[in-house]
Amino acid sequence: LGNFSNKEGVHQIDSKYFMDFHKYINSEYFRMFYICTSRPFKRVPILRNIMKLWRNIEYIPILKKIKKEKYDLINLVGRIDCEDDFLLFHKNLDSKIITSLHEVCNHSNPNFETTPVILKYLFDKKKEIVVHSRNSYNDIIRYKDVSRERIHHINFGIFETYKTIKGV
Repeated sequence: LGNFSNKEGVHQIDSKYFMDFHKYINSEYFRMFYICTSRPFKRVPILRNIMKLWRNIEYIPILKKIKKEKYDLINLVGRIDCEDDFLLFHKNLDSKIITSLHEVCNHSNPNFETTPVILKYLFDKKKEIVVHSRNSYNDIIRYKDVSRERIHHINFGIFETYKTIKGV
């Protein structure tokens, strides 16, 4: 989907990369951003913790900017392995946040007895969660303490897939 920067930080996505979706929303106030973080040491705990501390420091000005803008809604989109970033945003923003998860468990070795940290937080705080496949929905409801009324299965639509890719 275009030439996105792989520079760490939060970057606004030019609406030309999601024109049909932007037309569908039909609002001049709608903006999309993506977060790029380095995760080369995610399997080495001490280095992962250093990177987590660095991201927390890096996100301070980003969080301040978001708070200043006073968004009506923030939709965080990612996988279960983005939990450190998701928690940081949830804990620091007063705006309504919806979390969209693409992967809700480790498919090669699922463990539904231990709820991932981000899911436990979202369940405990009664936050809204969107999943985009029946498989993800079936996975997430297998965790304990899940509130089914807060889990929303919304299939990827034409706007998020084929029509957003130029030349298709």
